[in-house]
Amino acid sequence: MYCSSYVQVNRNYQIFAKSHASTDEDYAFIEEMRDWFYSFTNYIETEMEEKDSLHKLKLVIQFELERNKLSKALLEFTMTYVTTKFEHKLGMLCHRHFMFTFMGCIADNCFTESENSALARDPFGPKPNYKLSTAVASVIQHTDERMRALKTDAER
Repeated sequence: MYCSSYVQVNRNYQIFAKSHASTDEDYAFIEEMRDWFYSFTNYIETEMEEKDSLHKLKLVIQFELERNKLSKALLEFTMTYVTTKFEHKLGMLCHRHFMFTFMGCIADNCFTESENSALARDPFGPKPNYKLSTAVASVIQHTDERMRALKTDAER
C-alpha cells in the first residue's frame, strides 16, 4: 500500500499537472512541487516538521496564486491535489510514521524502491534497477559516493 501511494505522489501529480502547464515557469513549478512531495517521504522526522512543511507548501501555492505569474489552472490543480489527494495520505507517505517501527521486509522494500526510483532522476546516479538486491547495492554505493563528494567539498 505504501509503494502505490508513493507512486501517486510522483506520477499522478506530474501527469495531470503537465496538462495545465503552458510555460517554462509552469514546468519548473511542477518540478519544484514534485521535489517538495518527495521531501515528505524522505526528510520529515517529526510531526511538527510535517505540519510546518505542509503549511509552508500551501503558503507557497497561495503566494504563487497571488503573484499571478503562473498558470491559474495549474496552481488551482496543485492546491486541490495537496488538500484532497496528498494531505490525507501523509500517514502512508512520511518516513516519520515508519521510523523506529519494526515493519519487517515491507518497510525495507518500500523505502528501497523509493530510493531506487529517486536514482532515475539523478543524472550522476547509477541506472535504476528494479531487482531489490541490485537496487540496494546501487543505493548504498551511490550514497557512499555522494558522502565522499560532500566531504571533499567541505574540506576545500
